[in-house]
Amino acid sequence: VGSEMCIRDRLTHLLTDPLPISRRAKARALLDEYLFELVNDVIEDQPQIKTAAARKRAVRALSEYAIGAIILPMDAFEERAREYRYDIEALADSFSVEVEAVCHRLTALPRSEDVPRFGYFQANAAGTIIKMLGLEGLALPRYAAACPLWVLYRAQQSPETVIRQRALFPSGSRFVFVARARHTGPTGFGKPRHYVTDMIAMNEGAASHTVYSPDPSSLVEEIGPNCRMCPRRSCLHRVEDPLSE
Repeated sequence: VGSEMCIRDRLTHLLTDPLPISRRAKARALLDEYLFELVNDVIEDQPQIKTAAARKRAVRALSEYAIGAIILPMDAFEERAREYRYDIEALADSFSVEVEAVCHRLTALPRSEDVPRFGYFQANAAGTIIKMLGLEGLALPRYAAACPLWVLYRAQQSPETVIRQRALFPSGSRFVFVARARHTGPTGFGKPRHYVTDMIAMNEGAASHTVYSPDPSSLVEEIGPNCRMCPRRSCLHRVEDPLSE
């Protein structure tokens, strides 16, 4: 027993961190130490960013991109993404990062004919879209909530579970949505859990390159951007009349 304790103590001291720290937190520290001035210089060179609020949002967005580039280097990430056929959970496990980081990084993949183009959305429990990186051809709500039939909202009924949706828009465009809800914030007995949902979106044709490629017989759900922009008058979930009326 004494020998085992001695070996254990020696190995414990070899750990680089006294407490578990996520790779994201480490990347954030590296950003603050080495890239803080660069991020600010890039934003200062953008004449369209005029207000303090706009500058704050720009710093946050560029910092998020930089953190993703640190923890998920593009060469390695692109190769692994192809290997795993863009499986967000498998990629998160492979790089020891959160699914959120993987979803965000997928939108930055270099353009190629055999690489799907991804959009990324994040929503909180109130249904508010708090992050949105759009996808060409996908109609997006700008100043109101999205259609409640999006799997982006349904996923919070089954936290930590990946749910796929074949989505048909009124325009005839077809997309595949892949969503996963996760708890955020501190945990512990008696503390309420708060959830956010991460969702990637891709054209249905492009989904054939991914693990989420739907079977031709799987359900196609009719959805829309939101009630005001959607012409589906017979929808049972409509809460507002369309703008065309």
